[in-house]
Amino acid sequence: MPVKDHPDLARDTQTGMIVNINKDKHRQHLNMVERIKNDKEEISTLKSEVQQMKNMLQKLLENGTNG
Repeated sequence: MPVKDHPDLARDTQTGMIVNINKDKHRQHLNMVERIKNDKEEISTLKSEVQQMKNMLQKLLENGTNG
């Protein structure tokens, strides 16, 4: 049963749930969610690596002035 003003949605007559019937858009959405998740993980990794480099540089600078 179609949902008014939403051509990509339909109501399941057995359960009453509203489901997405446009498989392509659903797949695109899942791909986008996965890309966002991967981007967030990559940003987190890069932040950690930058912090490690800052710590190493600080130690080098401290050793250079003390040594």
